[in-house]
Amino acid sequence: AVWVGSWGEGLAVHDPSTRAFRTLRFSPSRPNGLTHASVVRALALRDGRIFAGTNGNGIDVLDANGTRIDEFRPNASDRGALSDGAITCLAEESDGTVWVATLDGSLHRLPRGAHRFERFTVADGLPGGPIRTIAPAGDGSVWVGAAYGMSRVDARTRAVATWRHSSDASSLSGTAVESIVITRDGLLWIGTDGGLDRFDPKRGVIARLRHDPARPDSLPDNWVPDLMLARDGRLWAGTQGGAAVLTSFDDTRAAFDIVSTRVGIAPAPAEELIEDDRGFVWIGPRLRIDPKRWTAEQFGPADGCTFRNFFIASRAKTIDGRLLFGSPEGLLIVDPSRIERTNADVPVVATSIRIGSRSLAGAPLRKSLTIAPPARSFAIDFAALDLARADTLRYRWQLAGFDRDWTLVDGAHRSAAFTRLAPGSYEMRIEAATPRGGWSQPLRIAIAVPPAWYETIAFRIAAAIAIALLLYLAYRVRVARLRARSEELERLVAVRTRELATAYERIEEASLTDPLTQLRNRRYLEQTIGADLELVARRQRDGESDADLLFILLDLDHFKSVNDTHGHAAGDAVLVQIAALLRATFRSSDSLVRWGGEEFLVVVRFVDRARASELAEKLRVAIEAHAFELPDGTILRRTGSIGWAAWPFGADDAMTERWETVVDAADTALYAAKRNGRNAWA
Repeated sequence: AVWVGSWGEGLAVHDPSTRAFRTLRFSPSRPNGLTHASVVRALALRDGRIFAGTNGNGIDVLDANGTRIDEFRPNASDRGALSDGAITCLAEESDGTVWVATLDGSLHRLPRGAHRFERFTVADGLPGGPIRTIAPAGDGSVWVGAAYGMSRVDARTRAVATWRHSSDASSLSGTAVESIVITRDGLLWIGTDGGLDRFDPKRGVIARLRHDPARPDSLPDNWVPDLMLARDGRLWAGTQGGAAVLTSFDDTRAAFDIVSTRVGIAPAPAEELIEDDRGFVWIGPRLRIDPKRWTAEQFGPADGCTFRNFFIASRAKTIDGRLLFGSPEGLLIVDPSRIERTNADVPVVATSIRIGSRSLAGAPLRKSLTIAPPARSFAIDFAALDLARADTLRYRWQLAGFDRDWTLVDGAHRSAAFTRLAPGSYEMRIEAATPRGGWSQPLRIAIAVPPAWYETIAFRIAAAIAIALLLYLAYRVRVARLRARSEELERLVAVRTRELATAYERIEEASLTDPLTQLRNRRYLEQTIGADLELVARRQRDGESDADLLFILLDLDHFKSVNDTHGHAAGDAVLVQIAALLRATFRSSDSLVRWGGEEFLVVVRFVDRARASELAEKLRVAIEAHAFELPDGTILRRTGSIGWAAWPFGADDAMTERWETVVDAADTALYAAKRNGRNAWA
């Protein structure tokens, strides 16, 4: 093994004997290597050869060790050669016949042992556009999916039948056909840019499966770049929203196991699917799934997976079980049999502990922590002592006594923070994921939050006794004095007291209310919005739904003309009626504020921001449909322009984004609606 210390990138160890990831790159100094930097697709033939389809120089034929032993170069004028040097797809039939697709939309057939191709083009009936997938049917024909549809090509008769997307629900669900797999009973599963289809070629019937936002077990996304039938017969679908496994389909309703949910990782696009000889499913070369135990293992540069990007659906398996992935940087070869992971515990240590703004020394050695008053918050940074998996490690943490569930994070978010802790005893627990899907022994730190002096039981008892004594003494003094007063004086005092209390309440209420519309004013919002912001931030940290604040700003269109034409009394009448419309449109728990002049602000509390458009449209329609009656009986029609924005802008902006900034964003959206012709929302 070779240990290497780097400048700013830490420590690395290289052991060639256990190297499971191998890269083939183009190099002018390798005469028998790849002839082009990019390998779009690779095909492992049954005879052990590897076809490397490049992005401009045709096909390099490699032996099992990656040495170039043959080649197929493009020549558009030669019908027996490749028509284009950019390869888009490769497939082999059981008899050794190879099919090759090129970027110009052509399809080429190469019989076993031959060196000349038979060419098919759009003129022969192919759908057109680059071919993304080829699926041999086993009878001498192949199914091909292209940018503009799907075809069945019969090599013996050169007959080509084509299917396309249309407005008819019985057609393909998308224009581009990205992936095709054929089941043992001859059915086709077709991945498109608009959904997943099941096609019965004998009956010509297509059934569509699409993403349903209301169902968490539906297809994650309608773009399906890759499909795979596992050895157990289950269908895996790779989508922009992640990978999923079909669990049931009754011709109308489909249910899927969502892989990211089952293994506890964040959803990410799944663009390559392939099963290795041990039954693990690879979602690209960086993520390996064990579908029996539903565990995930990630790989990165430390494992040898150094390519930054890979071509969509570029995956193949050699006869000896190695996996091939095409990349703009070359060809990645993965030998799963050489991946050895132990399940040894990975120690987790605290790298930094802060109480308030004060950092504590000796964080890795601390087993307990006391947060003395007046502090009520702390933050902890942590790391697992695993150099090989530092970039791909996953963690989970929990503050026992405070959190009900574990919080899952990746290696880029190795911190936890807590505020406003109540007095008591807690335990901070932090675990790292083990290579085989379990969790390490937790880092445990006992957290003690002692009460302030005024929160102790002794103080509360003493305070209660003192208050009781004071009340008793006050009572005795008052009784002695009241004996000299008449009952009439007592009644007058009580009446005056009630009058003063009522007057104060009215004054306080008036200071927070707009006198014309009886809606709240800016002062009210400034005094109350803080509590809503804190509650929203808390809900979002806890992952609750309906945890947004919507700021909806309304401005009446052409309101000045009402005052100029009908007088200010008429304008006031219109504003009063707008206030009534707002009360009828929104909930009593929402804040309705006269923002200034003919501008009104609505703060919709604790909803999903996805409803903002619905609420804005509801308000716009209500104003447009309302007949405004003026004091002289005149009926006016008016419209309103609306702008909205949600707080916070993003989950990471909670408690850092000022709410006034969100109001400014809503104001900007309002003026966009004005510029777009008014009577609109944006």
